Amino acid sequence: MRLDRAVTRRVLILLAVALAGGARLAAEEKTADLHHTVRRGQTLYSIARAYGVSLQRIVQANGIKNPSRIRAGSRLVIPDVTHPVATPPITRGRPMRPLPASLADGLPWPADGVVVSQFASPRRDHQHQGVDIKVPEGTPVHAVADGVVTMAAESYGSYGRLVMIRHDGAVTSYYGHNVKNLVFVGQRVEAGEPVALAGHSGNASCDHVHFEVHVKGVPIDPMRVLGRKGKTSTVASQP
Repeated sequence: MRLDRAVTRRVLILLAVALAGGARLAAEEKTADLHHTVRRGQTLYSIARAYGVSLQRIVQANGIKNPSRIRAGSRLVIPDVTHPVATPPITRGRPMRPLPASLADGLPWPADGVVVSQFASPRRDHQHQGVDIKVPEGTPVHAVADGVVTMAAESYGSYGRLVMIRHDGAVTSYYGHNVKNLVFVGQRVEAGEPVALAGHSGNASCDHVHFEVHVKGVPIDPMRVLGRKGKTSTVASQP
């Protein structure tokens, strides 16, 4: 009788251990992170959008210092995702995309100045995703359309202080290298409203506004949608 009880106790203990181990493995599988190998032409933004994870979460999970520069072949941790998704879009080459109705009438300039670096101009390991508008430090930087602030970072890789605004038609505008941000995440802004003061925070050699326009997560040439108010320059040096 005692033997039967001892055997039963051991069986129950082994069963409990097995169940606990199974639960632990299931929990680990549920919370396991997915990995993504970067293909040539993919951006961190397009990868984050494809997986439904915030860009900041991927930056933090991978210790990325410069979100605008990711190398093809890099293996990224995609936090909180366990199943593969559709391949993130490839943006290198930047084919002309139809513009949403919200951009049909063009956009005002974020600041008056000279363009000293054009869209798609080469960098060491990537292409420029916007335009650089040279202005004095402290120049007000204006929202180019009504929208909601989705980022107001004090330090965001090479962008330095960065403001991002989401507009209608899956359009997002970026304003980088600010000396001061004037808005906060979640704030609604109107076209022409000051959102920052220009400067040279981050990776910049002179005071300017780094301005980008993204449509459905893909950067387009801002000169396609900006009005004729600004000037352009063929200055060789780039901020």
